[in-house]
Amino acid sequence: MIASVRPSVPVILLCSAVVATASGPDWTPNNLDLVFRSGFEPSSELINESSSYSDIVGQDNTVGIPNNWVSDLEGPMGIGSFRIELKEGTIADRVAEIIPDPTQTGHANVLRFWLQTPHEPSSSGPKGRVQAHFNQMQNVRTLYHSVSMYLDEDFALLESYPGTFTWLTLFEYWNDRNWGTGPTSEWPFRVTVDIQKTNAAIGSPLSFHVKGQIMTQGATQVVWEQSAANVPVPIGRWVTIGIYYHEGDALSGRFVMTMIDNAQTYVLFDIHDTTQHPNDVTPNDGVPFMNPMKLYTSGTIVDYVRKKGGALEVLWDDLHVRMRCLADCDHSDQLDVFDYICFGNAFALHDQYADCDDNGGYDIFDYICFGNAYAAGCP
Repeated sequence: MIASVRPSVPVILLCSAVVATASGPDWTPNNLDLVFRSGFEPSSELINESSSYSDIVGQDNTVGIPNNWVSDLEGPMGIGSFRIELKEGTIADRVAEIIPDPTQTGHANVLRFWLQTPHEPSSSGPKGRVQAHFNQMQNVRTLYHSVSMYLDEDFALLESYPGTFTWLTLFEYWNDRNWGTGPTSEWPFRVTVDIQKTNAAIGSPLSFHVKGQIMTQGATQVVWEQSAANVPVPIGRWVTIGIYYHEGDALSGRFVMTMIDNAQTYVLFDIHDTTQHPNDVTPNDGVPFMNPMKLYTSGTIVDYVRKKGGALEVLWDDLHVRMRCLADCDHSDQLDVFDYICFGNAFALHDQYADCDDNGGYDIFDYICFGNAYAAGCP
């Protein structure tokens, strides 16, 4: 690895975009509550709960509150449950650990994801996976997270891969799901951010790609997708990724991904389309599951990099999480009569927030929607 200076990480991303985007509702996190931040510094500690799962506990004493991995991130206004998932295998196959930043001597701690052998069996062939997840989020329709990311120089080996690939996942959001333990749905929808190689020629560049998919009886169907072929995938240097997600239909859904690289801010994606299943009979019920940091790909890709003498490795730092529980209108971290007063004022002003049911108008159904959200409570 070579030394790399990471970009400064703003708590609120307000930089001018280099890439022009369509007009629409403000997607910057100005109006979202900061629920957690950490640079993985002491007393943050990664603990192994089992051979397949790890957790991070403690707090980052180098930043202000909210900085506690348990009482803030998993607390009453947090994200439900945080875990790092390793699946099968051993430390010879995959690793998640907090270590001193190897790209800068004497610098701060980072979270390291490392894959060298495909360790997760599946019916379609072995896979490699290390991922953090937020699970059991309730009634959260709008959220934003930013994180510093360093793709190790071995990612450059993939440019010489003799063919194309479309699946190396870094971030993922699930609006309802049809797998795992806990509540499942017949209307799952996911948004996935991948690195791809779409030109089979050796030496072709990698690119970011995002897609929204529905799943029906185990089969996936792409609803929308977009590539950022005009912005190079950063390898061997620190960048800051910011992702905004708003649950909604084809008219109100929004997904935005930005990247700060060498002091320039690129809007990689600005999707105005559905972020929930078009046939969902209970829409606008929140996003229950997401991967804010992920390294997941096929055994073919993992093996290719290993046979070239490398390994897939991503370093993460400076995680910030912002969200808005719909019912907490006044951002007080508690639900009371003042939230109803706040909503009434927003409704009178025709503030976008008061269009609770996302139908583009303001009527009694927005009050019903808000009342249902209030009854459901906040995380």
